[in-house]
Amino acid sequence: MGENMINESQKFLNFLKKKRKAVSFLFAVTLLLYLPMLTNFSYSIDSEAVVDNSKDLLFSWLTIDRFGLVALKKFFLFGLDLNPYFINTLTYLLMAFSAVILLYIIDQLIQTTPWIPLLAVTLYLVSPIHFEQNSFVLQSVEVMIGFNLMFVGMIALGMPGNKVSPKRLIFGMLFLTASFSIYPSIVIGASTLAIIILHLHELNKPFATFSVYFRHLVRYIALILSSLLTYVALDQIIKYFAHAPKNSYIQTAWGHMDTSLLMQIALAKFKQFFIFPNQPFELSVVTYLAVVTFALVLIMGLIRKQIRWTILLDIIAEYILVLSLLILLGNMIGPIRSLTPTVPLVMIVYSLTVMTMMPNKRLLLVVGMSFSIFALMLSKTTSDLEQSFIISYENEVKFSDKIVTSVQELGINNFDQYRLVAGELGNIPAT
Repeated sequence: MGENMINESQKFLNFLKKKRKAVSFLFAVTLLLYLPMLTNFSYSIDSEAVVDNSKDLLFSWLTIDRFGLVALKKFFLFGLDLNPYFINTLTYLLMAFSAVILLYIIDQLIQTTPWIPLLAVTLYLVSPIHFEQNSFVLQSVEVMIGFNLMFVGMIALGMPGNKVSPKRLIFGMLFLTASFSIYPSIVIGASTLAIIILHLHELNKPFATFSVYFRHLVRYIALILSSLLTYVALDQIIKYFAHAPKNSYIQTAWGHMDTSLLMQIALAKFKQFFIFPNQPFELSVVTYLAVVTFALVLIMGLIRKQIRWTILLDIIAEYILVLSLLILLGNMIGPIRSLTPTVPLVMIVYSLTVMTMMPNKRLLLVVGMSFSIFALMLSKTTSDLEQSFIISYENEVKFSDKIVTSVQELGINNFDQYRLVAGELGNIPAT
């Protein structure tokens, strides 16, 4: 008999009781790190658009294939006004909860020292890429809902070796479809999490043969692809009835530029973001970790005379998924915020692999301390980005108030009859 979601829900509740200290730690880290945003009243990208004309903004989102985002935003627009305090609070609560779900997934797959999975998930939680995503307050809550829906959907599809009922599979696919409709790059995140689930399962209990591994891989591909096709079909139907035109928000450069030139650009972007040290998002660390993880698995396999080829394939696949937007677009890596949850998820699995494969406790403690220091570095970067965001907003407000005051001093109070033109005359700024 297939396992149903009621049983899974009970397992999750038991997990929360068993791991309440770890869960409390994740929420505490979220509260401490993101407290400036939780107590901050600031707008961001396109915020004035939803205040002045939400209908046009929502329609523009519909044209870029985000009907789920439109539906959720319509729901959250109830009330008197756009409320950044409410948005930020709910956003970071949902983010902390997504970290708890990830810890639950890891707990189902590997048995190891409790602090190892907690440290790995902390790396996910403090990633500055999350702040880049969540500082876009117009969609931060909705995107975090999308992350949680995707994580729950992957749980519903079942862990390797567990039989699940057809109803549960449908439930999982619907959750995936809903998450894709909120933020399409979650498709890459779901694909990444599927590989990670296989990877973690193999760390604990290797598959008997490559064909068994391949069968599980094909199953996940089929279910995620079915969810993607369902999303695409619904998107086309909704856009047809809404008369929403096609929007080339992000377009691949392949076929629009000389191939050799484009490959040079792609290589340059790869080096810039994924090889050379870069601030503030440190994407190059993913490359270094991928190399270290691959080498460690290979060396340990040679020492133990049992190379885990499928784990090596997983490491390569996970890294390719990190680069997938660059591969698809050719001339750019896309908006940085679109790299989440993929990059933080890959950081989890690489760090887990390195720590669980340490041959003795002394080495494990050294590696654990190294990852702890890295987590602190990421936290500092995220905190710096928060402060920069808040200061920029405050400076913009002061500048706006200065303009209003200057206009009022001219005896103009009815602003509706005038248009503001901003520019420069020589070296003298005009307001």
